[in-house]
Amino acid sequence: MFFVREATVIDTLRRLAIHLRADFIEKQGEGTLELNNENGKGNVRAYHLSPGLGCLIWNITFFKEISYYKDETLMNPLYFIYILEGGVYHRFGKEEKYVKLDPLHNYVLASREDNSNSAKFGINEKILCTSIYVVKENIEFTNSPKISFLQGVLLEIFKNIDISYNYRHIGKMMLSQADLVRDIVTNKPDEIVGRLYMESSILNLLSQQIGAHFTSNNDISYNSPIRKKETQTVLEIGNFISKNISNDVTISRLQREFGLSPNKLQSGFKHVFGKSVHSFITDTRMEHARMLLETTDLSISEIVYSIGLSSRSNFSKLFFKRFGHLPSEYKEAIESAAACYELTYMSKAKEGITVDEIKNIYDISGQRNRELDVTGCLVFYNKEFFQILEGPKSHVLEIMSKIEQDDRHTKIEIIWEGVKGIRSFNHWRMVNLDQKEDNFAKSTTPVHRLQQELKARVKEENSNITERFWSNIRNFLLIYEN
Repeated sequence: MFFVREATVIDTLRRLAIHLRADFIEKQGEGTLELNNENGKGNVRAYHLSPGLGCLIWNITFFKEISYYKDETLMNPLYFIYILEGGVYHRFGKEEKYVKLDPLHNYVLASREDNSNSAKFGINEKILCTSIYVVKENIEFTNSPKISFLQGVLLEIFKNIDISYNYRHIGKMMLSQADLVRDIVTNKPDEIVGRLYMESSILNLLSQQIGAHFTSNNDISYNSPIRKKETQTVLEIGNFISKNISNDVTISRLQREFGLSPNKLQSGFKHVFGKSVHSFITDTRMEHARMLLETTDLSISEIVYSIGLSSRSNFSKLFFKRFGHLPSEYKEAIESAAACYELTYMSKAKEGITVDEIKNIYDISGQRNRELDVTGCLVFYNKEFFQILEGPKSHVLEIMSKIEQDDRHTKIEIIWEGVKGIRSFNHWRMVNLDQKEDNFAKSTTPVHRLQQELKARVKEENSNITERFWSNIRNFLLIYEN
């Protein structure tokens, strides 16, 4: 039995990854557990959509019995669960036996008596399911436009639940939701398109599960305006837009390229992404602009041109509408102390470096980095250094400049640098994996494999590989403190 006390969906998934010795990659508002060892194979994704609203998406097979007990004292959420395939079992903390949650039904759960839930999964069964959680206090006071249309009915559900007792609603079979859940579980469009698609799909599913909770019909209608094959075409069009955003992407061009009629194209985008084609193109442009502001030194005028717009003033209006900040304000924030700039590099240690010299690097850099509000981690393995620096951009670059002049480092190569939403490390850490390799191999991916992946990707256009590397290091340090 695995015990979880964390209040957020991403924290829960991080702890589960450590327990299973799985890779865990965290980004702003989402996390992914990747498992491929004796415990199982597959992935679980976590999405934080807004305050008080998150989702776990399971696409995984466990080779051993996996169960966990979750203390809900900090948040006490309402869960909306839909199981497509596999054995999923649930019990409240005071119950003696698990209740099997049958596939294709709508489940609504809330622990009221002792604020705890326990889940167990079948062995050698592919688990395909979604679990959406809602926290009443956060939903009640949020101003998020994403969930404003659901706010009233969610609060009505909380109002009708007796807070003195555990609540388990087992809805009637919802066959028509299966395709939607399968798309959520199995589809992996490109990064920007994927995020937009997931947000829309999860909110779509939640609205249908809420409807199922309030109705006594045998099934909730799910009248898709397009066929499944056309849904895949819409996702392909979304990826095409993302890759060609600097060009003149017009609706007429999309119709010619992909063979959908104007009605199918518009209704398909409304169904898949919850917005018109024009709105999707605009939102994709703004997401690309934000990424460029975070990860490049391009001027705002250069960014406007690179995303296929011609008017800087129009760009500013669209950016403000999407993110609540003008592009100039956002760029200034990135340069300020509030932003988190990451730089990951690798270097060869000087010939004959000693353990004492390595410790001296850590001691001196630790004091300097604390003064500059820079966190991160220094890893030494097989005569090489791998280091992540996180903090205000000017301070990170100042430290990197000093490292480049340090003769204890040779053949320095930058692997990735750019802005990210959260820090991977809350303080300054170091680990000498030459001394801890056996423990590391037992708790996560073998370090030589991670090292090979990292070295093969110099220089990265995105942070996916470095995120995986540092997530494994961080998880290891949570188990084996220096």
